[in-house]
Amino acid sequence: METPLSVLYVVLTLLAIVLLLKKWQSSSLHPPYPPGPKPSLISGNAQELPKVLPWLKYAEWAKEYEGFSKKETKIMHEPIQILKVHELLHQLLATPEDFMTHFRNVAGAIVMAAVYDKNMSKSTIEKFVAFSEHAADKLSQSIFPGAAVVNALPILRHIPTWFPGARFHTFAAETRVYTSQMLEVPFQYVKDRMVAGIELSSLAERFLKRKSIFCQRGMSEEDLKCVTATAFVGGADTTVSAAGTFAYAMLLNPDAQKKAQDEIDNVVGRNQLPDFSDRQNLPYVEAVLREVMRWHPVTPLGLAHSTSADDVYNGYFIPKGTSVIPNIWSMTHDESRYPEPDLFKPERFLDENGQLTTDDTIITFGFGRREQEFVQAAIWLVQRRKRGEQETEMNVDDSYTSGLI
Repeated sequence: METPLSVLYVVLTLLAIVLLLKKWQSSSLHPPYPPGPKPSLISGNAQELPKVLPWLKYAEWAKEYEGFSKKETKIMHEPIQILKVHELLHQLLATPEDFMTHFRNVAGAIVMAAVYDKNMSKSTIEKFVAFSEHAADKLSQSIFPGAAVVNALPILRHIPTWFPGARFHTFAAETRVYTSQMLEVPFQYVKDRMVAGIELSSLAERFLKRKSIFCQRGMSEEDLKCVTATAFVGGADTTVSAAGTFAYAMLLNPDAQKKAQDEIDNVVGRNQLPDFSDRQNLPYVEAVLREVMRWHPVTPLGLAHSTSADDVYNGYFIPKGTSVIPNIWSMTHDESRYPEPDLFKPERFLDENGQLTTDDTIITFGFGRREQEFVQAAIWLVQRRKRGEQETEMNVDDSYTSGLI
């Protein structure tokens, strides 16, 4: 009598044969797929998908295979950003060695104020930020096609939890716990405060006050939770990453740091800090912001999208359901547009008169309307330091993680 395990092997083998036949049959009816590494008969390119710094391998493939690529809220939250960044500067003066912790705290406070509650206590902010970081870390580990076999072969999600190699089921269960906390707990906090009659002036509060309107448009409360949680994760983690890159760039490029500081001193003076009204008069500081975002983009592979229908691009067939990953790192390191792309050179965004060029699209946050002016503004504010700080030589860890952010 056959064991359940042998039966499962037979079923999976037959299923693989059926899928291969369907793939062979359909491939003869459309234009060729885009160029890339030669796939194996069974698993395609699943074994070749990189798990560490994948944007570097994708950029290499793009060259090898000739790849293709293509006011209200602002006014409300600018005072909060300025206040929190001023607090950050005091913290940096007190304990500069903890700069990444300070960046994380101020980013969480700024985005939490905008999304959930501008008067949230420090302990509550820290709790909610912890939820977000755990969820973001899990999602970052799982989001790329090469991170787990099930990403490349989705059919494997149907195998039982006890099957060898099915640890992704446990990983998915842990991720659901963290993402549920991130979605539910802060949103419930807002609802409780509103019931108590407390004014929050936040994105979640405005959503809930207009809940009936959103429901008429087909949006449920679950959708609203996802919108607010995404806004928080997208704002807080990207701000921390960009601020860390800025600190790293200034350590390695003291000349750029001095030019930025001199410009601030000449335009604003040495007895006050710049605010948003000074931004248009500080072209070099703005160029530093653009170069930070270009040099080490916070989302080097952006967010994967899925095609909603079969498509043909430049003569290549893109099937419905294909994961499309924009290699933002490769775009910002295109030597034809940015000579010596590995060097940190803010001057590449300035013309011969020292004025900003028209290259002002920061694609690291995505494309079109999704560009995050909120995060850019927070990073711009962080780009200040006080004169008179004692300069000390220190070792710099220049490693970057392989996650989504």
